Amino acid sequence: MNIIADTKKWDIRNAGITGTILQNTTQNTVAVIGGAVVNNGRDTYEARVSDYKPTYALLLYGLNDVRLNDAAITAAAYENDISEIINGLVSDGLSVANIIVGSPPYMNPAGYGLFAPWDGGSTVRHEAFVAGAAAAAAATGATYIDVYQWMIDNGGNALISGDNVHPNDAGHSAIADAFLSVV
Repeated sequence: MNIIADTKKWDIRNAGITGTILQNTTQNTVAVIGGAVVNNGRDTYEARVSDYKPTYALLLYGLNDVRLNDAAITAAAYENDISEIINGLVSDGLSVANIIVGSPPYMNPAGYGLFAPWDGGSTVRHEAFVAGAAAAAAATGATYIDVYQWMIDNGGNALISGDNVHPNDAGHSAIADAFLSVV
């Protein structure tokens, strides 16, 4: 997001929390059994942006949701929670025209089976979450960018670090370019 801020000359606040998921779904893997994952994006977004009052909100969640090996973590719940965040931002006064939803970024499929409990991903599951992000944006009127496909079209595995999951510097540039194409 720093690349976007530098390009657009925006003041930026990165409100993401590393290693978490979007969903506030009750699950059984990494949190207290029967609870939501701590610091999940759905439950914490308002506290992380309420004092800032942004002009734009760029949402990029889902890669960890895709990978979390828990049957309760679904593309439908992800779509619901993205929609709730968009609607909450609008209720707080942000124009829906200034909310950009990015699909979960691409990752090398070789990384889907690594790092339990983050070993539940697959290409089919990943694409279901991509579709969930698109559906949430369409249902709420937010702008959508298919970051997943953008990364495939602009380098694929060459944009992913050696862990087969996280974007490398070129991958971060590709993600920024995807967002800049719609901002």
